[in-house]
Amino acid sequence: MSASFENELPSVLRWRPGIIYDPVPEWWMREIEAELQKELVAIRLETAQKMLQVQAEGLAAAAKTLRR
Repeated sequence: MSASFENELPSVLRWRPGIIYDPVPEWWMREIEAELQKELVAIRLETAQKMLQVQAEGLAAAAKTLRR
């Protein structure tokens, strides 16, 4: 096996970030009533919070693994 492939990760372990879409597009947000805008912004904030929590947990797990 050549040296260039020895350090390559298996395909299941390669990072493939995808686009995470907001619940609704911006142009639509400007056209709806204020109360509905508030609800959708709250959903966006909750989604971002959950995503950051999952990322933090993943980083903690990776750090723990590297410390072994």
